[in-house]
Amino acid sequence: MELIAPIMHKDIKAAGQSTRHSGLGDVYFGPLVLGWHEQRYDAVFAAGFWTDAFSNHEFDPSSVGQGYSNIMLTLGGTWYLTPDRSWAFSLLNRYETQASEIEDTDVTPGDNWVAEWGISHDINQALTLGLVGMTVGSSRKMMPREGFPRPRMRLMPSAARSTTVRSLWA
Repeated sequence: MELIAPIMHKDIKAAGQSTRHSGLGDVYFGPLVLGWHEQRYDAVFAAGFWTDAFSNHEFDPSSVGQGYSNIMLTLGGTWYLTPDRSWAFSLLNRYETQASEIEDTDVTPGDNWVAEWGISHDINQALTLGLVGMTVGSSRKMMPREGFPRPRMRLMPSAARSTTVRSLWA
């Protein structure tokens, strides 16, 4: 079982405006966590629920709550490419299915998929080098509230609406 209860502070200043909020963010409760550990791999599967019960301020980017709830499934693992575990490849996938619309709006976010990955090499006991990244995708567009203009152009397929981030660390 796992529980994430983030205490957050957001302070945003842009275009001559400023807004800030602090408090308990959306809480995650994961009653199911399964793990497998062997000589050449570690693997995990988990299922849980993000609640929207805390600190959402409508249309405020500094809100510490997101204003909607969702179910999150996690599947990932680390594969050790060498018997001494000096080389490793990790992949962690998260799929979030949106369970509710954003509070006080007519917006229901699309499902999200996040893949975090990394490859690492232990140089010695004190130094590990690696390359890490993540890819984020969404399954459907968010529709605006009634009375707001709707997009006239067609959005690209979900596979094309993804973002990839990479970094090198030591």
